[in-house]
Parts: sequence; structure tokens; C-alpha cells
Amino acid sequence: MENFKVKYLSFINSFYYSIICALIVFISHTFGLELLAIISIGLSVSLGLLFSSSLNFVLVPALTIFFTLSEKNSFNGQGKFYSFGSLFTVSVVVAIFIGCLIYHLINNRKDYYYKHAFKSPLFYGILILSISFLLNNFIYKERFFWKDLGFSIALVIAYLGVFLLLYVGLKFDEKLKSNIVFALFIASMVVTLEFYSLFVTGQIKFTDGEIVKESIVTGWGIWNTIGCYLSMLLPIHFYLASFVKRYGFIFYGTGLISYLAIVLSLSRSSLLAGTFVLGISVIVSCFFGENKKVNRIITSVLFVCAIGGIILMWDKIANVLGDYLERGLDDNGRFEIYATGWKKFLSHPVFGCGFYNSHHINEVGLPFGYHNTIVQMMASCGVIGLLAYLYHRYQTVALFIKQRCVKNFYLMLCICALLITSLLDIHMFSLYPTLYYILILITIEKTK
Repeated sequence: MENFKVKYLSFINSFYYSIICALIVFISHTFGLELLAIISIGLSVSLGLLFSSSLNFVLVPALTIFFTLSEKNSFNGQGKFYSFGSLFTVSVVVAIFIGCLIYHLINNRKDYYYKHAFKSPLFYGILILSISFLLNNFIYKERFFWKDLGFSIALVIAYLGVFLLLYVGLKFDEKLKSNIVFALFIASMVVTLEFYSLFVTGQIKFTDGEIVKESIVTGWGIWNTIGCYLSMLLPIHFYLASFVKRYGFIFYGTGLISYLAIVLSLSRSSLLAGTFVLGISVIVSCFFGENKKVNRIITSVLFVCAIGGIILMWDKIANVLGDYLERGLDDNGRFEIYATGWKKFLSHPVFGCGFYNSHHINEVGLPFGYHNTIVQMMASCGVIGLLAYLYHRYQTVALFIKQRCVKNFYLMLCICALLITSLLDIHMFSLYPTLYYILILITIEKTK
């Protein structure tokens, strides 16, 4: 038994396990085999929790499992994944996972020093932000009070719960930061390949050579969601392009492939964030890191080729990306939504109106958001929520300044991309992106 434990721990902490998990996620999404991924990855992680003394091995499974959901098995598709048998199977796997996680936390309680998390410069900001979530709609208790409470509890788990778990569960050393960056890179490539697979399988439609934006849909999100993850993880490619010796140019190439996916996603907020972090990442990679000379050469050649290609093929490019030209700077109803959020804030300025009593009533599932983090906090959580968010943001800026270095700068750009897209969308309240957000913040705090 002891021999099996040693070999299994060696396997799940290896490069091969990470790649296998990523391949399972990609295959499951492409062919609608969600149960394959959930059962195989879920049970392998659960077994690891029984043996491991840390959570280091869960990085790739945790960062990619969400991307297994396929469009054809979603509510909008055939919905096979949501049949009773499938949901029962998933429930059993989740129950096993939760049981093993509880056992893991109890078994390693002497090594998990939660008091260290309380000393983190981020802790109190996240704690206050979580309390503000719970206080939303606190006094007025209007129609959706219980739904608001349930969603706020989910947000607390996504922010505070994940923070405490990762802060004490990840055992940081010189190798772990590299492993985290590698896991983020794998997650980026999974999303990138899944996006391009939509073209290969014919799911993305064309009308007169122009991409039909509404056809850019997966089981886990639409074009804006896809673009958010791609833009948030884009700096990771250039992190690796700067610091991986000999083969850094490969990651420069994968970064450009990922950026092209952002462009083709037709998500304007993601294009804005992606272009911003791409430009800064390229500049940094040309002047800092192990491969700055090579990156300068690559950048110069590609810049000339890009200008020439755009000039020669502008008509075709404009046709394929016609949605950008048609919409231009159209706000797509955003300003109207913001105005509604402002009115909601004025009606309940202290604790807000809650998350479900928003600009569009949704009594089932996740609430509709205001497509702007600031407006969302004001309308849903009032002045209390806004001040809590601003305090948390102050703490993150202070952290960036204190822990500044080139490697952490790339990680900071990942946070910036998420925050930029969240000024035009709801990603900071979509639960899963917060896993990336918290993980990156902890990595910046604990490494330099």
C-alpha cells in the first residue's frame, strides 16, 4: 500500500498527469463526453487528496475542469449532460470529492496554518468584501432575498473560501511558482484549442464570409466568456517566452495564436483587454528576461509581416471580422444598464438592492449582472459593497508595488485583463474566474 501511495503521488505531481487531465478535458468538450472528464479527473483528484499533504497537484484539474462542458449537451443543445442519470453520477463524484477534501483537511490540520492566512495583506480586504456580499439587500428583504443570500454565499466561497484553501493548501517553494505558471498556460491552451475546434467541427457559422457572432458558443460560455479567459491568460505566454531558455520562442508563438483567438471571438471587451496586455507583454519581453534579444528579433520581423499582411489582405480581414466594423463603439445597451444600476443604488444606497433584483429579472439560475464591477457593487451591495471593493482594490495595488518584479508583472497583467473585461461584463461575479484571480494574487504575494 505504501509503495502504491508513493508511486501515485509521484504520478499526480508529474508533468504527465497535467497533460493527461488537459487532454481529457479537451476531448470531453469536443465530443460531448463530460462524464468521462468528471469521473476520471474527479476520482483521481479525490484519491490524491487521501494521500497528499498539499494541494499542489490539483492545479491543472481545478483550472480546466469547467471547460469540459460542451454546447451540444448544454441546456441549449440536446441537454444529455443534464439528464437524471448524468446528474446523479456527477453528484456521487462530487460527494466523494467533498468527503475526501474534508478528510484531507482534517488529516493535514497540523500542517495547514490558517493563522498565516490571517496575516496576509489580502485577507482583510477579501474578508470585508465577502461580508459586503452577505449584507446585500440586508434591510429591505425584497422579492429575491433568499436567492440573493444563496448567491452571496457562493461568492463568499469563491473569494474567501478559495483564498483560505489555496493559501494554506499550496506549499510554495521555488518549483511551485513555475508549476502554477505552467498550469495557467495549459488552461490557456485548452481554451484556445477548444475555441479553434469550434471552427473545425463547423459549429461556428459564416454568412457571406463573415463570422456569425451568435454561433460562438460553448457549454461553459459565449464569446465574451471565451475572450475573457483568453485575454486574462495571454500574458502567461510571454512570461514563458521571456524566461524559458532555448525554447521561449515557442511560447511567443502560442501567445500570438491565443491573441488571434481573441480577435476571432468577436468579443470587443476582450479585444480591448487582450490588445492592451499583448502590447505591454511584448514590450516587456523585448527588454527583460532570459530571451530579450531573441524576442526583439521576433517582434521586429512579425511587426513588419503583420503590417504587410493587413495591407495586402485588408478586404478579406474586414469581411471575416465584419462584426467589429458594424458595431464599432456601439455600447450595446451598456449605458442603459448602467443608468438602471445607478437608479437601483439611489433607491437602496446603503446595502443595495441585491443581485437578482437587477436590470433584468431572472428568477432561475445565476442573476443578470450590470456588466460593470463598480456599478454592480453599488447597485447590489450599496455603499458598503463599493467601499469594501475599493479597499480590496487598494490592497491589491499595494501588493503589486511591494512584490514588483518582472515575473510578477506578467501575473499582474493577467489581473488587469480580468479587471478591464469586468468593466464591460460580469466576470468578477461569474464564480469560476475568481479561482484564477485568487490563485494569481496569492502567487504574487508569496513569490518574487
